[in-house]
Amino acid sequence: PLALQGKPLIGAVCWLSAEQRRRVVAMGLEALRRGVEALSHEQRRFCEAIGLLSPTDARCVWHRRPLGDGGAQLILSPARQHLWPFPPPCLAVTPATMGAELPDEQVGALNQRARRPLSRGELGILLSNRQCWTHALESKWEWCLVLEDDAEFLHGSALQLLGLLEHLVHAASQLEPNWQLLVLSPVDTDDFVACISDDAHAPSLLCDRRLRACARTSPNAAPLDDSGWRRIGPTCHAFAWIYRAQLMKHLLDGFAQMEPPLNPLDVWTWEVMHEHGMLDLALAPDELLVSARRGVGSVKKAQGHDE
Repeated sequence: PLALQGKPLIGAVCWLSAEQRRRVVAMGLEALRRGVEALSHEQRRFCEAIGLLSPTDARCVWHRRPLGDGGAQLILSPARQHLWPFPPPCLAVTPATMGAELPDEQVGALNQRARRPLSRGELGILLSNRQCWTHALESKWEWCLVLEDDAEFLHGSALQLLGLLEHLVHAASQLEPNWQLLVLSPVDTDDFVACISDDAHAPSLLCDRRLRACARTSPNAAPLDDSGWRRIGPTCHAFAWIYRAQLMKHLLDGFAQMEPPLNPLDVWTWEVMHEHGMLDLALAPDELLVSARRGVGSVKKAQGHDE
């Protein structure tokens, strides 16, 4: 294991704090001296998540532990159930709201309050995420990872990703106690700006000089020293984001009031953050953790049958 060989902890765990790195070494030594039975359930899950121990079956008791003071949800559409035949026990499954099945009246009513006409797929994604935010707050979670069903952890299994979550959140909180959004999917502010065809579709963001400057200077935002984290600007690819409870409350309030006017999820979320002075409170690990599965196709098209 990397921690015991004296090599740097890179890749999936480059974001670990100094305190967490020391803990990894201590757990590895404890396992070598006394056996893995000496580890607590929380330690066992953490060791498996970072690859210090080989992953065990999802039915083991340590995999059924709560995820600290937060949780995780998977938005699962009927056509993608084969990708998640046995979701981990601590991953709540939220059936996707299928845009293709929305009544015409509901689509029309939502689009009357949108910046531009949204496709059925875009509306389905917004409504599915609204379900997740509602469930998270009703469950009294302080934070929530929302995964779309084409998401794939690049450094192991979904079970290992879930085992990392509370430690990811702890590390981010050491750097920015007031963080509101942790982005585990790809980050590219330049791409975000380029994908908006008309400045009027996101006026609060594209009139922000800081965002324009960020897009010109670096699509991957500013590193936070050598912590393994970056402070980021708006980015697309909202299929693996960790939302803080305060942000989820603002998102639900914004949806109820349709203010700011609706936009695709990965634009509208940033508009809500801008409105509440939260744009500087988004972080991402230096190393990409979650990507979209190859050969599956976009969630928006599958979800809404968009052409």
